[in-house]
Amino acid sequence: MGNKHWYVAAGKRKAGPMTSERLALQVRRGRVPKGALAWKEGMEEWEPLERMERFRAESSADEPAPEAPSADEPAADASSADEPAPKTVKRKKRRTSAVEKASPRGKRKTKRRSSSSVEAKPSKKKRPSKARRPAVAAPLEDEARAPFSPLYRLERKDMWRAFGMGLEAGRLRLALAATGLPVAGAAAVAGLGLLAGKAHPLLAIPFFLVAPLVAYVLWAVGSGALSRYGRSQLEEGERPALGACLRYALRRRGAMSLPPLLLALGSFGLLLALGILAFVAKIPYAGPLATGALFGVHVVLGAGALFLLVAAALASVFGPVTAAFEETGAKDTARHVLDFARRSLARTLLWGFFPTFALGPFAGLLLALGALALALPLAAVVGACGPELVQWILAGAAGDPPLPMALPMAYLIVLWTGVLLVAILSVVASVHNALTTLLYVGGREGNDASISRDAFLERRNGGVEA
Repeated sequence: MGNKHWYVAAGKRKAGPMTSERLALQVRRGRVPKGALAWKEGMEEWEPLERMERFRAESSADEPAPEAPSADEPAADASSADEPAPKTVKRKKRRTSAVEKASPRGKRKTKRRSSSSVEAKPSKKKRPSKARRPAVAAPLEDEARAPFSPLYRLERKDMWRAFGMGLEAGRLRLALAATGLPVAGAAAVAGLGLLAGKAHPLLAIPFFLVAPLVAYVLWAVGSGALSRYGRSQLEEGERPALGACLRYALRRRGAMSLPPLLLALGSFGLLLALGILAFVAKIPYAGPLATGALFGVHVVLGAGALFLLVAAALASVFGPVTAAFEETGAKDTARHVLDFARRSLARTLLWGFFPTFALGPFAGLLLALGALALALPLAAVVGACGPELVQWILAGAAGDPPLPMALPMAYLIVLWTGVLLVAILSVVASVHNALTTLLYVGGREGNDASISRDAFLERRNGGVEA
């Protein structure tokens, strides 16, 4: 990839910097609005992207060439060949009021306008101003809200790519922030509850009830940010900024956290209807037809409640991924999850069984490495301070510390243990979210109609557009 030096502007939206390859890819996909301007360092001013041969050739490779003008038709003016003729707009003549006519200021204005219309002053030629670099550089596809279009078909063997995607350095940094958000949010709300509990124990109850909800919403936001990063990975473009992924997920926190609650609420409604129907069944015998009808209603309500429960469980996992790929609201995300559960539930279970099972040994290996990283400094502390410090820590730090610096050392050991656990959870969460992303795209509508990944790579390496 080349250096990032291109900037693109369309209306009030600006994007960049990006490489030439990235800009050409956006043009080929039709994600650059018509009439967009481009600039890079060394250019005196912004120029239309359509006039640049290197990008115009990329965008018009599949378009038919324009027909040559015939001999009978007049040749187009060279000045108007590139620029469209400006539209003439007829303006209504403004009527002057009696007050304006009487005032000398109004007369002077009218006189100046009339003289300027007769004699045009020669305008001074302005020097071309140096183009300024855009202050805001955001991904153009985010601003244009372009839908996700996979480049190739995902198959069952591609699910193992989740381990490679999840262990990417930029994604691991985002996963660390996404894992720390719910922990920090729940700890902050619980801390406020402890402070309120000092005034009265009942005041701490609402805080402890809200803390899990805050942790769940922040977890959904973190999963959505990781899913947004995974979408960029599958598009095989430049990786987005970590802050942009988090801001995107925060803007759509409702779409990423509410669908499981909505589907669970619908399942609860069906279960309530089953309970009411059980009381109705206690009515005296009304004949075989009524008994058969009640049995059929029981079956339908039970199947609907079971399906909504499964969809709610899927929404808790695939809801953030769906909102990141489809860019939908809470209701539309729930509808997409229902359609995904109806169409691709069996495929998701089959394709994700072995990679999900492999996450167990992978997490165990990370825990073993974390225990080793914890045991080495702990062994050094024990060797320097003696086993009394470990016994005092295991006893809950009760009584007098064996050494004057024992309490700060205990705090450092606890802090280091927490850092290791958060790091391990971040790696597992990154790989798990990458697997969830691949499973969703593999079961998404239109996946089977795409070309295979091998064919896409062959076309790309051969210089043929996919």
